[in-house]
Amino acid sequence: SKTGKPLRRGDQWLINMRASLKRRLQDTNYIEQLRARVARTTISLRDSNVEKRVRNYLDAHGVMYKKHALVFEVAKWHRFDLILPVQRLLIEIDGCYWHGCPLHFPNSLPSKKKIFDRVIDEIVLKAKDYGWKLMRFWEHDLKNNSSIEFVLKPHI
Repeated sequence: SKTGKPLRRGDQWLINMRASLKRRLQDTNYIEQLRARVARTTISLRDSNVEKRVRNYLDAHGVMYKKHALVFEVAKWHRFDLILPVQRLLIEIDGCYWHGCPLHFPNSLPSKKKIFDRVIDEIVLKAKDYGWKLMRFWEHDLKNNSSIEFVLKPHI
């Protein structure tokens, strides 16, 4: 050992595990798998009122959709708010508070917004490569049913 002390039972195992974990954390594929596992198991999802109104609109027009689902070809760890598989449309509804809307929360943490926007930008590029269209809306853009119809009607 580095300290000159003799190794105790289990010390070598711990040293090997640390080295293995260090190698794994440098592997991007492992990190992606870890993110996917966390997304599938630990994230509790709640429906916002805006999401419920959008789903009611889609139900009224007979549009098939999935909510809070993964699209593995686009992002293995990100759950989209709504997925319209027939139209190959991904819908993200960003809450003004949680995503730092510049209109309602201009002084929110810029680092949080930059990181999230960078991730979403990567997802948009990947979605286009696989033939999906991603639509993002702020919560305040979809406050009433007429705005929901105006935005979604051309796509369904």
